[in-house]
Amino acid sequence: MDGVVTSLVTACTTNGNNNKVARRGLAGCDLDTTVPGVYNISFLVYNSGGLPSEQLNRTVTVTVVCPTGQFVCKNKVDCSVAGACLADLASVALVEEEVNNPLTLALTLALPLPSALNPH
Repeated sequence: MDGVVTSLVTACTTNGNNNKVARRGLAGCDLDTTVPGVYNISFLVYNSGGLPSEQLNRTVTVTVVCPTGQFVCKNKVDCSVAGACLADLASVALVEEEVNNPLTLALTLALPLPSALNPH
């Protein structure tokens, strides 16, 4: 048993890089807190014998900070414009197109109609 292993925790270790969290924080990860998005961070800890633990994965979501009067859209990446999210407007445009161009269905009967319904 190694006791407290906090100083041995590594993050985003690839190609043998030793990104110890105690020294570098998450600097070894491809995490940019100025760019909205979802980032996956992996952690490992090695014991005194050099054996790794199971990998622990965490997801970090960086959201945009919107100006006063705007809000963060559902995608957590964009701010609203004039009170609406542009990605949401794309789906509204599709609905408007469907309303303005309704489907037309044609019904063809293959059975002979009773004489009372036959137009001839």
